Amino acid sequence: RRVHGTYERLCAIGQEVLEALRPGMDRDPGDASWTNYAAPYNFMRCMRYPPKRGGPKEFGVPEHTDKSWITILDTDGVGGFEWRDAQGRWNHLPPRSDAMLVSTGDAAQILSNDYYQSRPHRAGNTSRVARVSFPLFFEPHGDWPEYSKVSKGPPMDFMVIPI
Repeated sequence: RRVHGTYERLCAIGQEVLEALRPGMDRDPGDASWTNYAAPYNFMRCMRYPPKRGGPKEFGVPEHTDKSWITILDTDGVGGFEWRDAQGRWNHLPPRSDAMLVSTGDAAQILSNDYYQSRPHRAGNTSRVARVSFPLFFEPHGDWPEYSKVSKGPPMDFMVIPI
């Protein structure tokens, strides 16, 4: 029940974020992409990162971009999320238990003709206690014809939404 409640709450927040981003999308109102955008395929993962041990290899998710319209990341307040800025530097996002991270993904970059960017990021754990995060992806359906046509421009900043 608790997971389902979190999922439903994040889906509602995500729909509000998608609506707020809509003016930046560069498409005709009759474009078929809007149907896919308004009713995305949503899925949530539960990611557990073991405590940092200090060795040469630590468990984590390597650098990537998300294929989604948006991704909402709800965490337990333990640090481990990093993004790469336009100069190629890795930046640590300080953990906050009172906010969620929202990022635009590859699909938003495509639909907005690069107005919104899909920023490279990675995840792990920077503490001596386990870290848990719950990313919720708002993805295009697999049959969206433009799903793989991403051009890379300068990345936008992530949004942090207080909860």
